[in-house]
Amino acid sequence: MAFTSSIAEQNQLAGGNIDLGAVDPSVLTQPAPAPGKAGANWSGLNGKYNLVVVPTFSNNYMNLNFGKNPGAKFLQQLYIRQALQLAINQPSIIKNALKNYAVPTWSELPPSTPASESGAITQPYPFSLTKAAALLKDHGWTKSGVSLVCSKPGAGATDCGAGIAAGDVLKLNIEWYSGIPSLDSEMNAIIDDWTTLGITTTHSTGPLMRRPVRARRPTPRRRRSTSVTGAADGFTPRTTSRPASRCCSRVRGPTVVSTPTR
Repeated sequence: MAFTSSIAEQNQLAGGNIDLGAVDPSVLTQPAPAPGKAGANWSGLNGKYNLVVVPTFSNNYMNLNFGKNPGAKFLQQLYIRQALQLAINQPSIIKNALKNYAVPTWSELPPSTPASESGAITQPYPFSLTKAAALLKDHGWTKSGVSLVCSKPGAGATDCGAGIAAGDVLKLNIEWYSGIPSLDSEMNAIIDDWTTLGITTTHSTGPLMRRPVRARRPTPRRRRSTSVTGAADGFTPRTTSRPASRCCSRVRGPTVVSTPTR
């Protein structure tokens, strides 16, 4: 059985129609008591299923579209990608959107990688709107009303960057999967902070066909991915015109799974 939204999957669980299924953190009334630990189950499943947390061996990042689209000239600038990352408040998203059912991620290695194998991994761009704003200002961006506008065009070290003209507004289109309330909350939180910087955004969503949930089989892994594109035409969450660049790490949440009570 395949699902295009977390609500559809949860409805099947509530009806007792499947033995195993994922629960979106948005329906949980209490946060996870500790990393990897499950709190109270969704009330619709009380007495029917047990809530468990299943870590996934993967990481989360945004795909950047460097192809032929209006936003590519911005995304090609390293300092802009750095500013975008600095303006993603992972701790707040984990607490508020994902109710502590997630961990921060800023490496190619999954968060569950043993430290004995990965060594020490430090966050290269911890959340700081102040540093993000300074980085953009130092490269020739100034506020015009609520939007950032390039006031110093050119390809020099303190210019806006190649291909960016004077008066250009820093604008990006963001796309993500629909049907997952916690993902909506996560992405809206990111957009709010980018908007605070003066980055103009538009966004769209489209359905994700989840992998089938099969009774009495191991928990299927679900991967959530988000495309950050430059005003792309249509919804293309899993494709980019050029190979994706790993940028703008997002939180990685373990799959919250309900299994039948015995």
